[in-house]
Amino acid sequence: MSDEIPLRFYINNQQVDPPLEYRSIEVELNFENLEEIMASVTAEKFTFVNENADVINDYVALGTMGGLGIMWGLPFRIELDNQILFDGYIDLVEDAEFSCEKVICKVREHKNLDWLDKYADGKGFDLLYSLGAGSPGRITQADFIKIPYINSNVPDYQQAALYFLYAFTIEKEIEHLVKEIAYIVADISGFFTTAAGVLKLIALAVYLGLVVIALIKLLQELLENLISPVMYHMGMLYKTHFEKMCEYLGYTFQSSLFQNIPTGILDINGESVPSEYWANECHIPIKSQAGFRKNHTTDETGFWVGTFGDFIRAMCEKYHAKFVITANVFRFERRDYGSSTEVFKIPNVRRDFHGTNASEIVSNYLVQFQVDTLDLNTVNRYLGTNCKNYITSVVKDSNRSELIRGFKQPNIQFALGRRKNELTRVESAVKDLLQVIDAALTPIYIAYNAIIDGLSSFVDAWNSLGDALNVIGINLPKINTPSKISKNALPQLIDNRIGMLLLSGDFIGVQKSVLIEGSGWDVKITTDNETKLSAENLWNKYHFITSFVPNAARPNGNQAYVYDMPVIPFCLHDYYKVRGLNNGNKGEAKVISPEGNSCKLLSLKWNIWNNKAKIRYAEEKLFTTNLQETLLKDTGS
Repeated sequence: MSDEIPLRFYINNQQVDPPLEYRSIEVELNFENLEEIMASVTAEKFTFVNENADVINDYVALGTMGGLGIMWGLPFRIELDNQILFDGYIDLVEDAEFSCEKVICKVREHKNLDWLDKYADGKGFDLLYSLGAGSPGRITQADFIKIPYINSNVPDYQQAALYFLYAFTIEKEIEHLVKEIAYIVADISGFFTTAAGVLKLIALAVYLGLVVIALIKLLQELLENLISPVMYHMGMLYKTHFEKMCEYLGYTFQSSLFQNIPTGILDINGESVPSEYWANECHIPIKSQAGFRKNHTTDETGFWVGTFGDFIRAMCEKYHAKFVITANVFRFERRDYGSSTEVFKIPNVRRDFHGTNASEIVSNYLVQFQVDTLDLNTVNRYLGTNCKNYITSVVKDSNRSELIRGFKQPNIQFALGRRKNELTRVESAVKDLLQVIDAALTPIYIAYNAIIDGLSSFVDAWNSLGDALNVIGINLPKINTPSKISKNALPQLIDNRIGMLLLSGDFIGVQKSVLIEGSGWDVKITTDNETKLSAENLWNKYHFITSFVPNAARPNGNQAYVYDMPVIPFCLHDYYKVRGLNNGNKGEAKVISPEGNSCKLLSLKWNIWNNKAKIRYAEEKLFTTNLQETLLKDTGS
């Protein structure tokens, strides 16, 4: 190898002889799909011979001797001038060929887009749920959110009528007990002469307390037969999904969508999108069985059913987002996140032509949630489920061919969970009934607890007397003061239903998204759930950046001139500028045009042997103002 270019190769951190194709190596960067900078070497395959082949073959053999082996990439690095040019691995699985003295295989950069297919798709959240105590990323029942829900089953009026009869009977018994207690209280005039009366009073008070408690329980059962009971389904925060799997894989999760990390992204109106905007968004998976009652045990889980790769794809589609991995940090942000802090200025060479990105225009962009056929609320309350952004021409000519075209629909795999915002007529009637009963029971609570307070001194004296008599061999049985009754505000049993998840049955056929507040058994759906989660809001916060119509956040819309530069001088220092490696960024790369304007680098192919490169870049610039857009919201009517 010539000394004029100090190119070094490393396998498993050990410097080795170069592969046979080393002189044909060019480095290519591609930024156009916005997911992540794609770095690759142009050689389709590398051929490693002699000692290098021995190293690779020995590594493969370790797989039969308790080592990693063929299913794990073998670290491979290329350095130039003591700087890392390419950091990746040797792929020993795809199209690799082996012999004693020669191995032919592909090399790949670490953590680029194929990371989803090769790593994230190999892990599911059920794996994390099966881990033992102390394992990194372990999911437990404590990570699930108990989502209370109400379904709209038809009340059992026959059973409810029977409960009314039971309640009437108990209410008459309470009246009788209250009169009996009042008579005994009036009859008591002294301690020793009325001991038997006090004991009878205690017995009646205990019985009264039990009867009142029985009435409350009966009213609750009546409530559940007139209106559906409160049930629970398990869910889990999207944020928790990311954090747990990243912990398991050895990454630190960062995202301004779910954490307090300012990024400065703007919405369509030019206003800053707050950090932690989706921190309380909860995922509810498909449910094929009824939920569970409060304080009951359950084996329900709340995590995404599928692989981490599928989860990431679904999140990227919904939020028009991307992920990047640098220095063991997994970052999830809107697709336009990140740019180089260092920039490369393109030399002033002749450019005869420029193109545009007009072919990327999408005239019909649909943001749409799923409809759950098992939950009619997703049909009957359709507003917010979808919106369409149409781009049309301001000036039209029917005699000419219109070139504004294209359709795109992100694959949003969720249905909107709907919040219970008001009481039904039956619920309101039951609330009125409970208010009457609550008012009738209030003086009984007060009188009963007052009696208990009065009895406490007698009980103390009685037990003290018993202790004294026990010394001389007289056994006097001890007695206990009855417990007070805590007053339950019965109408609140109805009011508390407001804010719960509303379902038309017990089952969920399409996974749902909801925004929650509270904790434990007191979780509710937020009042802004349906506006914040709406398709319109997703467009205004995330998807609008695809539009070619200028807005407050993007004065030029998504319009740009595109330049394919002729071959220009380019070296390793320039490579690090456009790659943004010095600031740990794998996002959008910026370059400076010959005129001094900030531009977006689309692609670069660098021939490291002659220090030349071909560059394609885009400069934001209006090429038409003859566009208008209309956002339509379907109400389902």
